[in-house]
Amino acid sequence: MRYTLVLSLLMLSTFAFAAVEEVAPGELLSRYWLEDPLTISTTFGVPNHVFSLSADGSSSAQNSIDYSPPQATDFTLAIGYGQFNFSWKQPLPQSSGSKNQFGRSTYNDFCFEWGRNRFATSLYHQNFNGFYTDLNGNTGNFARIGSGGSNDSSSPSRDTPSSFAVPQDIVKRGDISTKHYGAIVWYAFPLVGENAQAFQLSFRSIIDTPSPGFNFDLVTNLFYDYATVNGSEPFVPAKRSSSFGRSARLQAVETHSGGTGIGFAASYAFKYLFVDGMFLYGGGAQRQHLSFSDDQNWNTSYVDNVNMKTGVGFRMNKHQAGLNFWVNSMGSKVSDVRFTSSNMAVELGYQITI
Repeated sequence: MRYTLVLSLLMLSTFAFAAVEEVAPGELLSRYWLEDPLTISTTFGVPNHVFSLSADGSSSAQNSIDYSPPQATDFTLAIGYGQFNFSWKQPLPQSSGSKNQFGRSTYNDFCFEWGRNRFATSLYHQNFNGFYTDLNGNTGNFARIGSGGSNDSSSPSRDTPSSFAVPQDIVKRGDISTKHYGAIVWYAFPLVGENAQAFQLSFRSIIDTPSPGFNFDLVTNLFYDYATVNGSEPFVPAKRSSSFGRSARLQAVETHSGGTGIGFAASYAFKYLFVDGMFLYGGGAQRQHLSFSDDQNWNTSYVDNVNMKTGVGFRMNKHQAGLNFWVNSMGSKVSDVRFTSSNMAVELGYQITI
């Protein structure tokens, strides 16, 4: 199915390029049969989905466990109509070396977005199966870069000149699966410039070529997120259990999170080139169902949420390309540890309006 969709995309893009040449200069093919323009975009990214358990607020390798799927690159197909956009993300085939070293992993990621002027909304659903961790903190994920460089006397990195010299201690957890779905509603207040252009560029909801100049917006959001993380045995390996107390027996987490956030978006547009960025911090309440190897319970906790996007883009007529980095992270206290779930990626994309 994956390759059929990719082949369909290539055929559709070829048709789009050919058809555009047949219409009058400056006109869009979609205008002949649709009220709003149609967009097709593809993105190649280096993603990272990670969930972490950190004891005593420490980021050292001995007191933290980071789990990630072993994907390296993914492909996104997105189709937009007017202010609506639907995207579907899939990992590129995993190499045999990656499967042998880190285990097999699969995931699906769907997102539906709508944006118009100052307002936007996102609906998302994603699931991951198959995780791994490096107990020496050497996984190289974005969430805890260099975490293997702990000076703890029990850390094997103490006598090494670099954390990256520490041998990996890989634990494969093909039994772990995660699921997320939720919604975010955004609203922007222009502070410098008009029409919240900085927000539109960061959210990728702008249809026309951006107006040159500097724009600065106040951005707010409301969010709801449902998440589950499940394993057939506790997340913390036995050799690390002494650092995590009761949470060493944790093997499933189910959360309902809701709250609000506030931040800023800024951009500067030249004739065809633009740079943009957006950062929001939010907080709210989280209802937790925690399953341990010996019991289970419900808790309510404060949850914080960070959204960040930044990038550079090029737009001219019907074509747009860009390089972007984004992060969405949610964290809370779970039992006696901090539990953090993050999605982040560096992505290179191209879009054509037909």
